[in-house]
Amino acid sequence: GRSDIRRGKWVREDNSTKSYRWSLANDKCQYNNLFSPDAFCNRMENQVVLFIGDSLTKEMWRSLVALTNGVDVLNTGVYGSGMAQTCSNKTQLTYFRSNQLRDLQHDVARSVVPIELHNSSLANFPTSIVMNTGSWYQSTDVYYSIMVEAIEFIRAWQELCKTDSGSRCPFVWRTT
Repeated sequence: GRSDIRRGKWVREDNSTKSYRWSLANDKCQYNNLFSPDAFCNRMENQVVLFIGDSLTKEMWRSLVALTNGVDVLNTGVYGSGMAQTCSNKTQLTYFRSNQLRDLQHDVARSVVPIELHNSSLANFPTSIVMNTGSWYQSTDVYYSIMVEAIEFIRAWQELCKTDSGSRCPFVWRTT
């Protein structure tokens, strides 16, 4: 249960990439079975999910890549962007680092630059976006103006996405 999760610990999997995984305190805990890669892949076939945010958002992206047995096709390091294919190359998971969400149109344009994907005809335009600003300090006035810009950007993105893909184009705001 929850106490097994709380008492777990980070375990280094690979020294060369400094990759870690969460090891539960009790191996019999059913927590690992809550996520179904098959269900995710069935729902997200031919979709492009874009994660925008700080390093915690990148870890969330990396976790989903690992949970779905995805393969990185682009990873520009700790502070850069990343792209992975998953679900038998039918789903694309993309990450773009943006600590304070300034100039989202520019950031998203950079994150969806066409990249030759292995055996895939996926367009790079995101059909889902997961975003956060992290705990980066900024004044209330600056934060407010950035959030107004972000909301306007998301509204415009959703309209374009729905028109082009016929999808619901979900947006997820991840709080920190």
